Order: sequence, then C-alpha cells, then structure tokens
Amino acid sequence: MAVSLELLNSTLQDFKGPVVNTFSQNTPTREALGKKGKISSEGGTYVERSLMTGSPSRGVGIYNGDETVDRTRYKKLNKFRVDFHRVVIPVVIPNKELVQNKGKQGVIKLIEAYPKAVADAMALDDEKYWLTGKTAGMAFDSEEFYGFLTLNGQFALGNGVGVEAGYLDFVAPASQTDTVQNVPKLEADRIYNQYGDITGWSTDGERVLRQVYRRCSQMCGRPNGGPDLIIMDDDTFANYTAAKKDIVRLMKVKDATDQGNLLTDVFGLASVQGSVLIDLAADFTGVALDGVTYLIDTNWLEIVQLEKPSLSDFVDAGTDQDGVVAKMCMHEARIFQKPTAHGCISGGAT
Repeated sequence: MAVSLELLNSTLQDFKGPVVNTFSQNTPTREALGKKGKISSEGGTYVERSLMTGSPSRGVGIYNGDETVDRTRYKKLNKFRVDFHRVVIPVVIPNKELVQNKGKQGVIKLIEAYPKAVADAMALDDEKYWLTGKTAGMAFDSEEFYGFLTLNGQFALGNGVGVEAGYLDFVAPASQTDTVQNVPKLEADRIYNQYGDITGWSTDGERVLRQVYRRCSQMCGRPNGGPDLIIMDDDTFANYTAAKKDIVRLMKVKDATDQGNLLTDVFGLASVQGSVLIDLAADFTGVALDGVTYLIDTNWLEIVQLEKPSLSDFVDAGTDQDGVVAKMCMHEARIFQKPTAHGCISGGAT
C-alpha cells in the first residue's frame, strides 16, 4: 500500500524535533549559544539592546564624609538595533515517491531523503553566511540571507536595519568606521572590534592569536572571561594544530555525552575549530586572503527568534505539482553586545 498523506504526517510528528535539531547541531555557533541559553524569543519589528561601553553613572571618593553623590545619569542616545529576517523553503515530495514506498519504513526513508536533506542544506547555508556573507548555495542563494548579520566585515550588501555591513572589520580600531547594528563604529566610544594581522604562522601566528585573545578578554567586562569560540579557515587551523603536535596534554578520550564530529582544540577558555566553509579566495579580499580567524565571546551574542526553525505538516501541493509539500522556515536576528569583546585576525594560512 502506498504511503498516504495521513501516515506521512503522523510519522513526521516523531521526527520533526530531530530534523530541526539537526539544523541547530550542524551550526557550531548556534549550538554554543543554545547550550548557554542565549537563544531567546522576543516580539517587535527590531531587536534592540542598550549600547553599554562603560558605566551609565559616575561614582565619588569619600574623603571627608560630606561629599555628595552625583546622581546624573550619563546616557548614550544610540542603541544597537537589528532587523528580524525570515527565510522559507518548500519541501516537496513527488506523489511518485509516495506510491513507490510502503509502510512506516518507507515514510522514514522519505523523511531522510527530503525534510532532513533540506535541513542539512539549510544548516550549511546558514553557517557559511554567518562566517563569510555568502551561502553555500545548497538551499538558498546568498541574497536570500542578506537580512541576517554576518561576521565578515568586508561584507556590505546587507538588506535591513543593522545588517548592511558585516560585524568584524579586518582593520585597526582607529580605521573602523562602518555602521553596524545601526551604530557607527568609533574607537573613542569603544565601539570597535579587536584586530590583529599574522605575517606567517611560523613567524608570529601564535603570538598574534594570544595578543588578540588577551585584548578581547580584558575588554569583555567579566572577571576571568574571554572569547569562548574561535573559528578559523581550514588552512589556518591546520597550521595552528601542526604547531601543537609536539605538545603533550591531557585529552578526553571518550565522552559519551559529546555527539560532535568536529576536530577541536582548546585555547584559553575557547573551543578552536576549523571550517572548510571559509573559502579565502572566493569570500574575502585584501589582508584576509591570507587567512581568517574569528574570536567570539558568546556571552555577548544572542539569537533572538520571532519563530524558531520549524517544519510544517505536508499538504497537497495543488494542481501545478503532482506531490505534497511542507515548509521549513525561521524568523530571527543575531545581535552582539560589547563590541570590544570580539575580534578577528587576518593571515595565518601560510
């Protein structure tokens, strides 16, 4: 007996959670934020956060005992503001496939071939756009993601409030002037990201990495804090790990709770990962052609969702298609706080 629409949807209820979770688990940044409870729900046209680059008030020293406390509030008129963006992709299963498959095993095969495959492709596009400003082209063209914020500071095609330019600039703080998250960068106001440039990994790679990491840590505003996620292009990561090959350190050999398949290392408080999705020649220009490293403090990064990534039930696709269709969609925004707590490094791939 062919797979019916009712059997497809009833079986899908047991797999919707795992399919959507696969999307989140395949995106390292999203997974890290989920573990910290930094993915939240909120309403409105924008997501806004107060621009706090220092204390909102001033204190006084008490020398004689009769000093008065100045309760004047030092205000910043700007607020970080980022548009919410929505993306939708149809998941179409031809009726021919429904007729050729039978029973629950047939339904499971169809779910793996269609909804899960779409979720996997969407995860690749989401992660690559986050890192480079371009999708992998698996499920979405790059321009369909222009409403989301990207880390690549060389990106300048964003469509919406707060996302016109990428977040991390590959230039010194004094030269950072882009408007990001609806606020102009300005070193005097501490609205800038940390930056360093590696001449060659064997020459000064680890020294620059430690220097930028230290700067981020000192500016994060938390005792014993600092970046907890470092993502490198694959060649830079290869140089980083090769330089450590002779260092003996204790490692967790088998962790029954860890389902990840990424090769990672630890640097300070940070998990260091390499990403093959960063294509230096295709995605970057100038100094970043020689290597890209991002240093992110996820305590100062949020994903705010109007609608969590979700998969609808299947319905008849209508007269123009001989099949059934469901929708996978998400409606969200990413927003950073404490710009000086994050950084990027160019070079290191050679």
